[in-house]
Amino acid sequence: MQCGSLLNVPDGFGALRKDLDYVFLASRKDRVLLAQLGTPNSKGKIKPGAHLIALVRDDFEEALDAGLLLDTEEIITLPPWLDEVSENDLELCDARRPRAIILHKDRVEGRLLKIAEAVSDPRTWMFSEDPERALNHMARAAGCNETRYRMWAVTYVACGRNIWSLHSPWHNIGRWARKLHQKKFGRPSLRFGTRYGSAEDPKLTREYLAGYGEHARLGRTLQEVYDLIMVKNLKCKIGSHGKQKFKVFIPPPGQGFYTYDQFRYRLIQEFGLEQIQMDLYGEIRVRTKMSPSRGKYAEHLVNLMEEVEADAFSCAELPRGYLEGSTLPPLKVAVGVDVLSSMGLGIGFSLGSERREAYRMMLFCMAVPKVYFCKLFGLKIGPEDWPSQGLPSSYITDRGPGAALKLIEKFDDEFPIRELTLAYSGQSKATVESTNPRKRKIEGRPGYYKSKFTPIKLARKLIWEFIKRNRTRWIESKIEAIPEMAFVSPDPLSFWNAYNVRGRNDAQMMSIDDAVRTFLTPKKLSLKEDAVYLAGQRFNSDKFKATGIFQRLKRSTVDVMEINGYVLDLCVRHLWVELDGQLYQLDAQLKVGGDADDLYVSLSELEQFAEARAEMNSAFRQHQRAASAEGISRFEEDTGDDWDSIQRKTGRPKKTALAKREEKEAKQQGSRGQKA
Repeated sequence: MQCGSLLNVPDGFGALRKDLDYVFLASRKDRVLLAQLGTPNSKGKIKPGAHLIALVRDDFEEALDAGLLLDTEEIITLPPWLDEVSENDLELCDARRPRAIILHKDRVEGRLLKIAEAVSDPRTWMFSEDPERALNHMARAAGCNETRYRMWAVTYVACGRNIWSLHSPWHNIGRWARKLHQKKFGRPSLRFGTRYGSAEDPKLTREYLAGYGEHARLGRTLQEVYDLIMVKNLKCKIGSHGKQKFKVFIPPPGQGFYTYDQFRYRLIQEFGLEQIQMDLYGEIRVRTKMSPSRGKYAEHLVNLMEEVEADAFSCAELPRGYLEGSTLPPLKVAVGVDVLSSMGLGIGFSLGSERREAYRMMLFCMAVPKVYFCKLFGLKIGPEDWPSQGLPSSYITDRGPGAALKLIEKFDDEFPIRELTLAYSGQSKATVESTNPRKRKIEGRPGYYKSKFTPIKLARKLIWEFIKRNRTRWIESKIEAIPEMAFVSPDPLSFWNAYNVRGRNDAQMMSIDDAVRTFLTPKKLSLKEDAVYLAGQRFNSDKFKATGIFQRLKRSTVDVMEINGYVLDLCVRHLWVELDGQLYQLDAQLKVGGDADDLYVSLSELEQFAEARAEMNSAFRQHQRAASAEGISRFEEDTGDDWDSIQRKTGRPKKTALAKREEKEAKQQGSRGQKA
């Protein structure tokens, strides 16, 4: 037998009752000290408390020998008022209360500090003449309630110094059953009285729950659902009350009803607040606004380019029209972002709507060196400005044009791992979503932003904005506490360089020619005697001329040959031609002297220009005929002669003497006119 052993008294013994258990604390030469932990109340629950009982040692031992006291051979670690919980439950109780102001662990540790004097050496009060009086004296010195202090000290010692024995029986809170009491509970109505409404009624509750299932839907408030249930399901009438004629619900005779607060309370009891919010606000809003964090998005990643997220947004600036300076539809910008470093890897554009061409351009940008890509737009950067190159193995996008199976022909080969997120679910690809520009709500009259740039010039600005963002975005939360990252700037570019220099990069490389064939838009081009034509624009290069293709065209029986090529939709300053299995990059050519910057146009602008020229040429053909006829008419009006003055004769004109003399006079007349 030792401190904490549980004793049972089958028939009672002296002051010991048979319906209670006692705990052995200590034994000295003339006395044994026992503790009674808790007393049962009228409902059979154990009320916390501790009482000390001293017995003469000889009497105690004789009672043990006679079987009047029984050692149950059980050592207690928790007091009887905590029998329904385990130590593990108590240790985890704080994990279930993430918003607790005071943790249970802090409470029990605070109690232990208060009884520190009593438990540091229990013999000071156990072996005193009056143990309870000694404990009361310590309680007053510590400024604590004597009864609680005695209970904590005795319980802590009896339960083997287990700190969780100081825990209060809070697990019993909330077990009162409202349904067992046929009474109207809740806050009383100031206007209509304490018992306005109905008490708990299972049948009435089922009607309200069924009505909720019938009327709840996205966009409808819970108040509107309650109104519909009262009118449609419970068949309530609407009446007036008081001098102010307040509208009130009047249920049918014998029909009970719940107030709105009663309805909401029972609804939350049945379904839970989160499920109700999902029914009314939608799963995405609940996940974004109300669900707890599930960890970092990049915590499962080790290397760069393991995962890339793609998304598109609308540029706030509306570009200027190419021909008349009108306002064009917005430029859609598709971007790809590395999840680990938040580095912007690729950018693409489409005009008017989010199309797969923008995603193809973005993937092309991702695959090729960025110096090369920017040069296609007439921009000069260095390799250090944008060092990323290559494709990822995992490609994440939403269910839009970026996920189309026809995005590229080799979709499965280039992206063996693909993930499609829920539509309109920003958290599913939060890294790229957080890079999109934020729209500021402007009060007052509606308006829009008109850019002075054409689409291609606006695209240049957005490319530089993308490069700038790689240097300025704050990603301190992704910097790991390791020595090699101690002096790395918290921006995506520096993070990328720090990992890339250590070989932590999973990018899959691709040649420029393969990237052109895979991602750019195929086009049928016209090869003429002097150049390749697309929508009226000339393209050529020295390497292409050296192939001898123009000589082959001269020797052929056709004037125009159709060949295959590829274009970058938003910028046709260059195009690529497939000839004999080899790819040639051709540059746009000026037809007359001018500004080479005018050659940076988009494919849509070039096609728009070709349509405008075709319309002008069609009109000019009519103009030719009308202008010619006008010249004839004005000649005849001015001279009175007939325009058709030609008479064709056979043979050669005869050189008679008269004809020769007239020719000589005509020449002399002409020479005199020149001298004059």
